Amino acid sequence: PAKSLGMDEGMTMVYRVKDPAMLKQFKVGDKVTFEAEEAASGYTVTKLQKSK
Repeated sequence: PAKSLGMDEGMTMVYRVKDPAMLKQFKVGDKVTFEAEEAASGYTVTKLQKSK
């Protein structure tokens, strides 16, 4: 869930990333936590890290 974005249930969504280079440390299937900002064009991930 992305409670800070007003989403209380888990779901699959497409997000933009502020800096595409931040994706290089991840592979398909990794669990992550993130921070995102809402804009008229959708959500943009501003911080991304692996979940424990």
